[in-house]
Amino acid sequence: MYLKIFRSQGLPMLLEGYRGLQSPECLACGETGDGMAGAAARVRGIFQYLRNSVEPVAVRCVLLGISLLGLIAQFVKPVGDALAENTFVAAGLLSLVAYILYDAIKALADGVPDGRESSRFANPTSRAELIGEAMAGRAVDVRFMGYTGESIFDEMRGVLMQLHSSPRRVRVVTFRVITPDLSGPMRVPSRLNRDGTTSDDPEFREYVTNKTKEYAGLLSSFARLLREDTAIEVSVEFRVHPGAPIFKICLIGDNAVFFGFYDVTREVGFPYGRPDRILRDPIISGRQGWDVRDGTAQAQYMVRECSEFFEGLWAISAEAPWDSASHTR
Repeated sequence: MYLKIFRSQGLPMLLEGYRGLQSPECLACGETGDGMAGAAARVRGIFQYLRNSVEPVAVRCVLLGISLLGLIAQFVKPVGDALAENTFVAAGLLSLVAYILYDAIKALADGVPDGRESSRFANPTSRAELIGEAMAGRAVDVRFMGYTGESIFDEMRGVLMQLHSSPRRVRVVTFRVITPDLSGPMRVPSRLNRDGTTSDDPEFREYVTNKTKEYAGLLSSFARLLREDTAIEVSVEFRVHPGAPIFKICLIGDNAVFFGFYDVTREVGFPYGRPDRILRDPIISGRQGWDVRDGTAQAQYMVRECSEFFEGLWAISAEAPWDSASHTR
């Protein structure tokens, strides 16, 4: 049995470690720099090889040996009596097992990324993907703060349509949105004057407000249809805050957050394509994501801080002017 385990697991690990030890990179460590530094690097490589390759094999063999010895002691009385009489031997075996468990737990703790980029966002995960993951559970909770909300409205419309045709296990859908209050004069968005200054543009503010209102109305209609045709509890709410669109936050449950800054210097013609009238119309310039399930301290901090900020801003924000759309429950 031991030979079979060694051939299937231990031998490949030893060979892999030995090849790593003999790799050009490892051998080069002992050939660069002065003799003392090279020797030290070589020794570190040997110890790393022993720890990564030999130790796992040895630990598995020891654990198998302890398990086998315990089984033998149960059925072979002399062996059981011998272990019972040798208290120090039994204590030593228990100490060895405790050490192995401690070392394994410590390795898991040390393996948690500390400050490195969230692995789930190495190739930026889309909001739709994370929302799709939430749809596999019982609750979908999305909180958004942004400019017009166009992108998130489209994604949430797709979610509501999918749940209408296939409710799955979902029981609750909660969607809250905060957008700027554009009912008064604004510096962003605004009109760009010839001398480089900006001034308020009531017509454009109304255009942006109507766009957001249209998105909200369509989404609320889908939410109402979902509520009437399924057993899913749906809550869709919209509020406006007294500030400029400077950054975007999108929270998905209590697990993940996307954060990005708007490019407030973007220049566009309005009506779009009319260069004789230039406006400052923000657009998202980039984003970063964090997921607490990666275990990084940074991810936990960012999700917590963004969540607390959103809830604080939500508390001081006013209901959106399109009241009929902000009370779909």
